[in-house]
Amino acid sequence: MAGAVQGLESGYGGANADVTADAGKRYPVWVGVIDGTLTGECDCQAARRGAALCPHGVAVALAAVDAGLRWAPAPARDAERTDGKAALATLGPQEKAALLDALLRAHPELAAEAHALAVRILDPRTTGHRDHGADYGELRDEVAAGVEQALRDLDIRNMHTGRQPGYGYVSPEEAAGQMVEEAIERYRQDLRRRLKLGLHQAAQAVGAGIIAGLRACEGTYDGDEVLCYAGEDLAENYGWTVREELRKHGLQLPVQEDDDEE
Repeated sequence: MAGAVQGLESGYGGANADVTADAGKRYPVWVGVIDGTLTGECDCQAARRGAALCPHGVAVALAAVDAGLRWAPAPARDAERTDGKAALATLGPQEKAALLDALLRAHPELAAEAHALAVRILDPRTTGHRDHGADYGELRDEVAAGVEQALRDLDIRNMHTGRQPGYGYVSPEEAAGQMVEEAIERYRQDLRRRLKLGLHQAAQAVGAGIIAGLRACEGTYDGDEVLCYAGEDLAENYGWTVREELRKHGLQLPVQEDDDEE
C-alpha cells in the first residue's frame, strides 16, 4: 500500500501532498506532467532507483483526480519572462554578430540596409556630416587612444625572457618587441580590412592613429616597464608595416602625421 494522502494541493504545475506509508514514514510528494509524461518526485527508494512515478506518486495522482483538483499551470519559462530589450542591450560582440546573422537569414529583405550600415560604420564620410575631415580625425584619435592604452597596459610580468622552448634564448628586447607587435595587431588588421574594401581615407586615418599612438608612448617610461625594452623610436620600429600596407595601395600617411614619411 502506498499509504494515506494528506495536505493535497495544487503547486508548481502539478499536485503536492504528503503520503504516510504503512510503516508510518511520511514522504513529501509532487506529481506533474513533464514533456508529456506523468512524473513524480519523492524520496522513497523506488524514486531513487529511477522510477518516473513511484507508488507514492501514483497515490497522489489518483487522489488529485478523485478530488477534482485543478492542477496549477506550469510556471512560465525564464525566456518568456525576460525583457527582450534589456537582453539585447547585454549582448557581447560575438552574440551580436550571431544575432545579426540570424536576423538576416530570417529577413533577407534587410540585407541591403545592413550592407549600407556596415559601410557607414567603417567609413565616416558616409555618415552625412559636412566636415568629412573632422570625421576622419575622430577615427584617427580613437585609434591613437586605443593603441596608446594597449601599450601602456602591457605588463612586464607577462614578458617571457631567457631560454624558451622552441625559440631558444629570448632577450628582453625581443620579448618586449613581440608584446608590442601583438598589442597593435588588431589595429593593423583593421587597417588591412578597410584597404581591402577600398575605404582608403578611413584606412589612412587608422594608420595615422596607429603611428600617433606609438609616438605618444615614446620617452615616457616610468620604471621597469615593457616599453623600456621595446626601443626608443616606437613609431619607426613598429609603424613601418603600416606605411608598407598603405604604399601597396598607392597611399601614404598625411605629411603632418608622419615625420618619417619620405
